[in-house]
Amino acid sequence: MNSSPLCLTRLVRPTLCMLTASCTLAAPSASAFIYLDLGVGFPSNDPATLFDDDAAGTDFEFDLDTNTAFYGAIGIDGGLLRNELELTFRDTEGVLLRTDPPSADAGSGSFDNISLMTNIYADLPLPAGFELFAGGGIGVVMFDGDATGTGSLGTADFDDAGYGFAYQLKAGVAYELTRNLQITAGYRYWASTEIDFGDFELDDLESHAVDIGLRISF
Repeated sequence: MNSSPLCLTRLVRPTLCMLTASCTLAAPSASAFIYLDLGVGFPSNDPATLFDDDAAGTDFEFDLDTNTAFYGAIGIDGGLLRNELELTFRDTEGVLLRTDPPSADAGSGSFDNISLMTNIYADLPLPAGFELFAGGGIGVVMFDGDATGTGSLGTADFDDAGYGFAYQLKAGVAYELTRNLQITAGYRYWASTEIDFGDFELDDLESHAVDIGLRISF
């Protein structure tokens, strides 16, 4: 009879230890991280409706080239979910043509932009140090527009800034190089709303990008 409490204690104590260990594994502590990334973007817009001159009633074709993007982010990794604040610079140049009325005259310019996005990702750990991730975000973007026309495109000359909203979706894979360092590769879909430059409007932009980066945890 006197041994019953002792036996009960011997049974309960290991069970509590196992439950405590399970809870600890199921809820790992969050960690901070920084993320540095380099990407190449491929604009997917129809250039014939990309750039409109509202004042002159003229449409221009601005054929955007492949762009280079530099990403930097800081955030919190909670294990299965990861939140970050991301700052991006895209270097975008192109060729300018008049489409209404048609003209062979050409010009050149750029629509470099800086965006600030808040993103959330879901992470799926895999064997051998790999990890799949997918998510997206929303934010704001500033375009620095600079176009110079030749001949009859002289009216297209401008140098101005415009602001709008942006959103993105991203998926990719990460590989753990060390305990606190991962290399990542992914695909990113990025889009912005119409940007108003006053006399000119830049239609909604869409871009598909591939990127590679490093994620450093603390």
